Amino acid sequence: KHVWELNKTTMAWLFLSGVFSFMYNIIQFSIVHTLSPSATAFGGNFNKAALIFLTLLLPFLRVHELPGPPYIQVIWGAVIINICAFSYYSYLQ
Repeated sequence: KHVWELNKTTMAWLFLSGVFSFMYNIIQFSIVHTLSPSATAFGGNFNKAALIFLTLLLPFLRVHELPGPPYIQVIWGAVIINICAFSYYSYLQ
């Protein structure tokens, strides 16, 4: 009750995030039963790879400075290979 009185907007965002989390879990549960657990795991990894890819491309998403060579080339290679592997796995399905 005390937090609700101090900041109703924060509590509204908290409630909304719970609704989105519930919907995400229902969707993921249905995907596991429709496809397979391995396809769902690949899908989760693809989302992470896509987020890393966007972080590498868009400077305003970066929290830290990118590492210098040769590490940045290794990161780019790993992200691209991960995305290609998921795409190929999806193609084989």
